[in-house]
Order: sequence, then structure tokens, then C-alpha cells
Amino acid sequence: MAIIMRAIWSLLEEQGMTTEQLVAKIEELDHMDGNPDGRMRRGPVDCPQCDSKVAPGLKKCQYCGAEVQPLDDHPLGQL
Repeated sequence: MAIIMRAIWSLLEEQGMTTEQLVAKIEELDHMDGNPDGRMRRGPVDCPQCDSKVAPGLKKCQYCGAEVQPLDDHPLGQL
């Protein structure tokens, strides 16, 4: 993961991004889950069929069995 991050940061620097911009983006993303702690936590999603809260990571509702879609459909959202 570290080598991937270095490669990405090198590409961003080549495009003119600054360290200040990177830090600001990290802080923005860190605050998205409501808990600025250096982690990104996924919350529960609502079941489309029975409206129950479905635990993060589950693909089906634990109550009715309906398939659920994760909140974060970003390609890196499952990291």
C-alpha cells in the first residue's frame, strides 16, 4: 500500500498539487464519517425492502434477506 500511495502522490505532485492540498483533502475525508480520528468507518445502510439498518459489509439484510447496496460505491470504497 505504501508504494502505491507514493506513486499516486508523485503523480499528483507532477500535476502541481501541494502538500497543503493533500493535507486538506485528508482532513476532509477523515471528517466524512463524523469522527475525525484518522480512519474511515462505514455506517449501516437502510434495507430497500424492510427499511432495517443493515450492518456494514453485509450484502443482504440480516432480517429479510433482501440485497443491499453499499453507501460508498467508489472503486476504492472497500479498502
